[in-house]
Amino acid sequence: MSITIVWGDNKVNFELPAIGDIALSSHDIAEALQWSHDNRIHLTIVALKGPEGEILFSQESSNSTQLEDWDKKITVGASYELVLHDMREASVSQLTDSQVAEIKKGFLEFDKDNSGSISIDEAEKAFQKKIDDYFKRIDNLQRIALNKAKTDAEKETATAKYDAMKERERAFNMKRLSDLKARDTNGDNMISWEEYLTSEAPVILARDATRAR
Repeated sequence: MSITIVWGDNKVNFELPAIGDIALSSHDIAEALQWSHDNRIHLTIVALKGPEGEILFSQESSNSTQLEDWDKKITVGASYELVLHDMREASVSQLTDSQVAEIKKGFLEFDKDNSGSISIDEAEKAFQKKIDDYFKRIDNLQRIALNKAKTDAEKETATAKYDAMKERERAFNMKRLSDLKARDTNGDNMISWEEYLTSEAPVILARDATRAR
């Protein structure tokens, strides 16, 4: 059976092998659309329409079939339409007060001098401190593990484990720093509150829409 995936003016046919194999997670749909991993967080399901255009699921209707139950109502061989929304099109005006407050809290973690903007230097120092603090905790745990190790093999295992943890943390924070630098849309090496808010809005809206499903 097939489902036509619709978002904006785009349409893609999504073939489903069998009822038992149906998957409508954002991950599986993103795979079908060949969206990148980074873009998957912006995908949210709006509605599922039946062969006659009837609504089987809708975020906006409390009377519609729940998403996890819609497969009980499908007919093999029929066609369905899945309506998506690309949250990258979301705007700041859609944020609630609590969402804005959450984004503001994240902004203030970087804006240490309360200037109303984040300098690239501030961001680099903030992320390096996060990395350094994490490394100190891991080094302490690693020393404890090495002291308990009775063989060379156990010591090698412990060393490899904690070194891998540190590398994952370093890579994660470097990716966050790179993403933050990309928010400098006017090239002045400063990220204003408006730039930060605008760039964070789609991420927060997509995250909360996913949690609500």
